[in-house]
Amino acid sequence: MPIDFSQPIEEWLPTMTYPGYQAGLPDLVLGRFPPELVASSRRRFKSWIVETPAEMKALTEALARPVPQLRPGALDFKSGPDKAVTRRSSGQPFCALYVPPAPGWPWVVLSAWPAALAHQVGAERGRYTWDSFDTEAAAIELMARIRIALGGGKIIVPDPTKLH
Repeated sequence: MPIDFSQPIEEWLPTMTYPGYQAGLPDLVLGRFPPELVASSRRRFKSWIVETPAEMKALTEALARPVPQLRPGALDFKSGPDKAVTRRSSGQPFCALYVPPAPGWPWVVLSAWPAALAHQVGAERGRYTWDSFDTEAAAIELMARIRIALGGGKIIVPDPTKLH
């Protein structure tokens, strides 16, 4: 059955929130694209990096509405939910591991880049990149490479005794 884009986004794009588990870490909201969209875009997930409660509220409200369309089937996330989290961000560089909050969701490595490198890596909000992985080992491997690219940088891994 084709996706009905006239429905609220939350009806056809299941989302999961990865809470920022330490001061200074944003929440990450991942939406899992339906197979039809994965086939055409080659992207499994849509992300929103949320730094404040006000942004989370605005994003939640946007996900409860249909996604704007430039033309039928041409989804315009930028005019829709992306607007809730587009303010440029700044702060210290880091690389953080986010543990899947529920079965079937990926491990995520979120990196905050210095301004001098952010444009080179295609950073969201002028700062962040993220990658998803099926295994913790693959995520840790990327974190080691990012640490080198950051010239050291802070590596953040959650305390397993404080998760969930």
